[in-house]
Amino acid sequence: MEDSFSSIPWQSVGLNIDKNYAMNRQFSLSDLKIGEMIAKGCNAAVYSACFQKPNSNESNVSDNVEIGAEHLDNATNFSNLNENEQKLNGSDTKESIKVEEKNDNLLSYTRLIMSHSEGEQNLRMAELPKTPNETNLKPPFQKFDPYNLAIKVMFNYSAESNAYAIWNAMYKETLPSIAEFSFGDTDNDKFRKRRLKPHPNIVEMYFAFADQVPLLPGAYKNFPQALPVRLLNDGCGRNMTLFLVMKRYHCSLKDYLKMETPTPKTSLLLFTQLLEALVHLLQNGVAHRDLKTDNILLDLSQGMSSPKLAITDFGCCLEGLSLNYPSYDISKGGNMALMAPEVINAETGSFSQIDYSRSDLWTAGTMAYEIFGETNPFYSPCSNLKNTAYNENKLPSLPVGTPLAVQKLVKHILCKDPKQRPSPNFAATVCQILFHAPADLLSSCQDKKISNKILKWMFSVSSKTYLEGLLENSDTHSVEFELRHTFCSRIQYLEVVQALNYIIDT
Repeated sequence: MEDSFSSIPWQSVGLNIDKNYAMNRQFSLSDLKIGEMIAKGCNAAVYSACFQKPNSNESNVSDNVEIGAEHLDNATNFSNLNENEQKLNGSDTKESIKVEEKNDNLLSYTRLIMSHSEGEQNLRMAELPKTPNETNLKPPFQKFDPYNLAIKVMFNYSAESNAYAIWNAMYKETLPSIAEFSFGDTDNDKFRKRRLKPHPNIVEMYFAFADQVPLLPGAYKNFPQALPVRLLNDGCGRNMTLFLVMKRYHCSLKDYLKMETPTPKTSLLLFTQLLEALVHLLQNGVAHRDLKTDNILLDLSQGMSSPKLAITDFGCCLEGLSLNYPSYDISKGGNMALMAPEVINAETGSFSQIDYSRSDLWTAGTMAYEIFGETNPFYSPCSNLKNTAYNENKLPSLPVGTPLAVQKLVKHILCKDPKQRPSPNFAATVCQILFHAPADLLSSCQDKKISNKILKWMFSVSSKTYLEGLLENSDTHSVEFELRHTFCSRIQYLEVVQALNYIIDT
């Protein structure tokens, strides 16, 4: 069954990306036109972007950046603005990189890359469907044309201004990238590390490269300290940094929950996608270690009630699920408030190790409260719960309307002992069954023919998903289809039986 689902078009295109990259395409900022800033964090800023037209003669990076009125307003506050702009447009910088001549089929070539799950429609993003539930959708989330990409600009304070040094310092950020990192003229075979296979619930990152830091809109106001000296005399940043080009999503999960109160079904859809993403990470031996609603992006192109979830920001991830912990100098991850108990309470020692195999699952359990309409009990100032020490019996209840099986599952996920928690596979299977299974299957506790019903349902959902995958175009697949596809690609009879019994016994 797993082999059959690997041939469904939207997935097979993504798996063939490496073959398409045989031509060794190298990307740089000259391929992109950068728009406005759409987000900023401690380590990076995110801008809207789009590809330059194939026949564009623009080769100067500064010509590819839209300098808005905000820069003119800031000119009075920085006496060296004109001088810095002259340096940017000139060639007096000591550290410059070679801009390769681009061929005319760049846009069509990149469309092929991007089509691994969204198709070419993603390049001409239309306005979101308007429904009564979407009246509070803010204008910035309504349409992306022509800036249908997002480019993440990392703040580089320490790595030397060359592609290898930058990649070596920040390569974890590139883990989801479909394409190999662009090293320019350097032979990158000896530098390759792990890459994360494409997945519907992992951020769609198309490629990454190192380039000179340009003068971006809002840079002086929002991150002056990250600018190099050639742009700002008081800047602390390096001349080059890492750029990550990815699909542009409508908002983060945090923003979505602020402007929308999802129904229990939509909340279950979100939580199930989150668990499926964790299954994928576990299968690939990766621990994210910085899960929070800020680091989860949503595609709302199918409406507010059908958000497509994707985990992003892999800067704190761990390749491998175990970490030697001989010293407190070793980083345990990003967000301390949502670290699993076995991580936050880990003690140093010559033979000390931290097991991360179910730590992301624990964090997802805390986020379930936010997804289903409550405050996170480990974030809330009104709660006495701390991840360092808490009474499992005093965990707050999830809101009314949350499926009882989900309430039970979250309680088990938040067990302090990781050995007492369910596996991400089992947790995801429970939620998949709740979301997709018919009511008569969920109420078959006394039915002696339950095994036949389970097999019949598994065959039905698998056949439906397989046929839909063959008949529909990849850019028309619904969120529910992709969720069923991820389920069918790993479905196992015994696990389904155990999960169904878990639900029935609730």
